[in-house]
Amino acid sequence: MFICAGLGSSTLYWGVAEWAYYYQTPGLNIAPQSPKALEYSIPYSFFHWGVSAWATYTSPR
Repeated sequence: MFICAGLGSSTLYWGVAEWAYYYQTPGLNIAPQSPKALEYSIPYSFFHWGVSAWATYTSPR
């Protein structure tokens, strides 16, 4: 139960807010709050909270 609650709350929080974090602090020597940072931040967020994450959560242990 605690695992499901942790996964659900982190998905709701970081799934929505992570792209904004990477837009403001993108890394890879990209200027913050630039069009390139926006182009970088959205796919990176999908990588963390998209199909690959859900596949990991549904795998049997």
